[in-house]
Amino acid sequence: MDSAKFESIYRSCAPQVHRRALQLLRDGDEALDVTQEVFERVLLGRHGDVDPEGLVLWTYRVTTNLCLNRLRDRRRRAALLRTHSESVPVGRAETGQARVEAGRTLAVMAEGAPKRELEAFVYCHVDGMTQEEAAQVLGVTSRTVRNLLVRFARRAKAAGSR
Repeated sequence: MDSAKFESIYRSCAPQVHRRALQLLRDGDEALDVTQEVFERVLLGRHGDVDPEGLVLWTYRVTTNLCLNRLRDRRRRAALLRTHSESVPVGRAETGQARVEAGRTLAVMAEGAPKRELEAFVYCHVDGMTQEEAAQVLGVTSRTVRNLLVRFARRAKAAGSR
């Protein structure tokens, strides 16, 4: 990839990537690391041949996955599980408080839940997407998203009863 094309992509997508990472990780340094990692992947051409809109979706999804991996790797899950596992939000996160609760649940469940369930949870409960919108981002049907959310809620409830 030539430097002019990379610079253009970076200028158009980097602010969104950084905001997304900061939203999920709530740590400026980690958000910068994730931003750098996303654009290393762009530079290496891992995004394939996609149109500009497809590249925005690709960076959004890669950013989400990298953040989820970082959350999964954090060592303080056990303490968070004991403190916050009783509340799993239901429905869309339309209020600030619902988003805070969704963030707590994400922090608790990031270690043990399967990647696809975590993604569906983030898109619907943290980002406030509809199940149809999440399905489009994930490349699955809305029924699959619904099933992923049900499994995630069961897993969170089981984790809370330990």
